[in-house]
Amino acid sequence: MKLYEALRTLKNEGYDIDDRKNLVDIIKAKIDEYESKRNTPDGDDMWDVLVEEYGNELVNFVAENYDEIKSGDILDMTGYFRDADGIYPEFIQLMKQVGAKKFMFDTRVAFKGKASYLFQALTDTKVNFDPYKYIDEVPNVNYAVLELDKYI
Repeated sequence: MKLYEALRTLKNEGYDIDDRKNLVDIIKAKIDEYESKRNTPDGDDMWDVLVEEYGNELVNFVAENYDEIKSGDILDMTGYFRDADGIYPEFIQLMKQVGAKKFMFDTRVAFKGKASYLFQALTDTKVNFDPYKYIDEVPNVNYAVLELDKYI
């Protein structure tokens, strides 16, 4: 998080940077470097430093969703929410850290197939939910799309 704070300071000083995109790129570059040295003593140390600096959840989130984050696509969080019992503030914080605004999930799979958990979680978050908005390109799958409020 030290790097994230440094980027924020530069932005506050008037430098034209998008710290979220840079943060995602920096984490991805470090993940790629780690992957090239995986299963070596140097690689193990690199992973420990990466996780210590950014946190395990953010590192894994970027690793799994990098392409979608960079392209601005809707993130498919079906796997992320598969065994979840709700959407927690930590998830919203992850989305904010990487600058992602939209995510989707298969309502028949996520939250152990119990969409009622979603509605329960949304009462305390700034998330707009349209239960009738599905991804047309995925036939026979009930993907719900959620968009974080633009003021988050």
